[in-house]
Amino acid sequence: MRDEQGLAYTTFSNIAGSSGLDPGRFIAYIGTSPENMELALTGIMKEICRIREEPVMASEIKDAIDYLTGSFVFNFETNAQIAGFLVEAEVFKLGFNFLTDYPEHIRAVKVEDVQRVAKEYLDPDNMTLIVVGPIDQEGKSKRTTK
Repeated sequence: MRDEQGLAYTTFSNIAGSSGLDPGRFIAYIGTSPENMELALTGIMKEICRIREEPVMASEIKDAIDYLTGSFVFNFETNAQIAGFLVEAEVFKLGFNFLTDYPEHIRAVKVEDVQRVAKEYLDPDNMTLIVVGPIDQEGKSKRTTK
């Protein structure tokens, strides 16, 4: 949506798990102009539905694995980050080997795993949608003029 359609100046998604303490969350974010809001929203929902119905390309999985394993070390650059991780490891019962086992677990993810989890958890009919910006009561973009 950003590179091919030019609808966004930034996009990202994130999964925040909780080891069963709460349902966890999947967040998809797109930063766009008010004029592109409706197209961007339609596009992001189509992409979520596509991920549920069609296998993600193996190259996309490889890129994600490379990013996650390569950037993991940067989560532990400060004492505060290390302390925060140790608290989370205890709360989520990750175990003492989590730091060394993490890359192996990430590398084990396959296309079928992504497909299975997407079908189970990415339910467009059971999502909370938050739009921040100039919108009217119906959720339509208020066109801004300068």
